Amino acid sequence: MSPGFSRRRANTANNVQEYIREIHGKGPDGKHKPEPEVFGGCYQQDAQEFYSFVMDNIHDETNVRRDRPPPKGEKSYTPKDGSIIQNAMDYWNLYSRASASIVDKWFRGLEAFISTCHNPGCRQEIRLFQPCDIWILNLSGMGSQTDLESLLVNHQTSEHFPDLICETCKKPGRSRKAKFARLPDRLIFCLNRFHSNSSSGFSGPFSSNSKIHSKVRFPIRDLDLTRFCAEPDPDMATTEDRHFAGRMKYDCYAVTVHVGTGINGGHYYAYVQDDSSPDPTDWFRCNDENVDRVKIGAGPGVSGDMTEQMYQSGNASAYMIFYRRQGT
Repeated sequence: MSPGFSRRRANTANNVQEYIREIHGKGPDGKHKPEPEVFGGCYQQDAQEFYSFVMDNIHDETNVRRDRPPPKGEKSYTPKDGSIIQNAMDYWNLYSRASASIVDKWFRGLEAFISTCHNPGCRQEIRLFQPCDIWILNLSGMGSQTDLESLLVNHQTSEHFPDLICETCKKPGRSRKAKFARLPDRLIFCLNRFHSNSSSGFSGPFSSNSKIHSKVRFPIRDLDLTRFCAEPDPDMATTEDRHFAGRMKYDCYAVTVHVGTGINGGHYYAYVQDDSSPDPTDWFRCNDENVDRVKIGAGPGVSGDMTEQMYQSGNASAYMIFYRRQGT
């Protein structure tokens, strides 16, 4: 990577940061807010919420079709007429008529929720599609150590609703499972480590919010999500659009770590791959003004390898995981 390209990329990032700061540094009266009040002031901010805040702004400002009304024929679900991937492509084509931003191009995918009637004589199937640019994976009940694949299996486990009435046969009982229908070139997982311990049901600022400190291991390279797709199609027989079919293999390029015991306090730092290096195990650990060179994914026994510490060390644990699809 040339130094010129690195400078241009840094300038683009700085311009985005300054722009978002500018539009949110003013109050309703148009006057600049005092410095301590910008971006929520001194209150604890959640990294995932801040990520969503930034992405919403980038989406809104780069959506070249934001003035177009959503198509009248757009539906949140598609009956069983054609394959799930064909349904997903139809949904995405309708969605794209009013939404075409940088976020849509690089970060936004589709999750399919497939609902099936339990009645053998009916088996009506409804497919619900939901755009998503961050997948939140629940750690509750997963033990002190787990891995990303187990979290994905848990995320896509079928849910049963014995009392839900089928609209077609009018009999009770339906199941629902989730699958990836469209995977983006940049994929983000957030590990849901926080839950409320409030026994009184009160969820105000003084309720107890604890953190799940489980160590979650995840592949640094060659994460293959093909089998978690609605219709795994490594040979791309269904469509030539690589977002809907093909081998879904990803490499990790950044991780956000949360340090602390609960959602109401703590600290964040990040591990970021050095993409100017030909060695994919060369990373940086960025902790405020302190930036250190480290090794990630080099393997146990390699001097300076911080992979296990990045997964979890004491009350510091991986919180957000950023992946890049191979070949993009």
